Amino acid sequence: AVHEVVFNSPVGRSELPHLQIPAAAARVAAPPRVDVHLVDVPDSLLSFGELRSRNVGRLVSIRGTVTRVAPIKPLVKSLQFTCDKCEQVQTLWFPDGKYREPDACVMQGCRGKKFTAQ
Repeated sequence: AVHEVVFNSPVGRSELPHLQIPAAAARVAAPPRVDVHLVDVPDSLLSFGELRSRNVGRLVSIRGTVTRVAPIKPLVKSLQFTCDKCEQVQTLWFPDGKYREPDACVMQGCRGKKFTAQ
């Protein structure tokens, strides 16, 4: 595959071949950010319908139009809740990742139904 390496600099992509980097600048502690753009890689271009699990770990390209976007919703694995009445702490596990509050307090004799997530 043909590739090009583009350094983010104010000089820009057109001046990159003529850019001379001084030896002192080459020894910087933090290396510059490098963007790699692959060009003319026909084996990686797939249609959306051809996407399969066998493509995991492989380079694939997809062309399309974004029609809708939504914020990322994190999935919760477990969460501790404190009963507002008796301050008993209980942990709930969420195998499906969907958040919900406890139905009732686990402490014997407490009928608390309000909880604070920690």
